Amino acid sequence: MSIANPRLHIICGICGCNNELIYEIVGREVPGKHLNVHIRCRNCDSLTELREVMEAKIQYSKKENVK
Repeated sequence: MSIANPRLHIICGICGCNNELIYEIVGREVPGKHLNVHIRCRNCDSLTELREVMEAKIQYSKKENVK
């Protein structure tokens, strides 16, 4: 079975720019842990730490699955 490589579309939540984003992987890969990825918008200079977004999503998913 082959898996398609979908395109990823990211926009800045502050200014809405979608073509001035850069990313940086911070630290080392640790088994069982998420990589720490910073995404910076070069248009408005906002910085998002992807790990925070992922952890919030995981916590939300856990709450939704508990019934």
